[in-house]
Amino acid sequence: MAGPTTEVLNEELKELRDSVHGFEVKMAGEFGRLDAKIDARFGRLEERLDNLKGISKWSIDRALPIVLAIFAFALTVAWYASKVDSRLSQVEQIKAEQPKR
Repeated sequence: MAGPTTEVLNEELKELRDSVHGFEVKMAGEFGRLDAKIDARFGRLEERLDNLKGISKWSIDRALPIVLAIFAFALTVAWYASKVDSRLSQVEQIKAEQPKR
């Protein structure tokens, strides 16, 4: 029983190499498309993050003065309320010290 000859084995090896090469080319193409899709998605994600940064910066730029103004208003109201309370206490004290008629 004679086995396959070297020529037959060489031909089969060449066919196998061609098949593997075709598979490699196909996979390289698939990986290239996948890479392009990933790059596109990351690009859109970066764009969205940039938009979000812009919106948050805009919101902070607008909200911070409003919050500070409300805080200043609250302090002012508390200040004047304590003054009124103090003056009311003084008036009550003076009125209590005056003799009743």
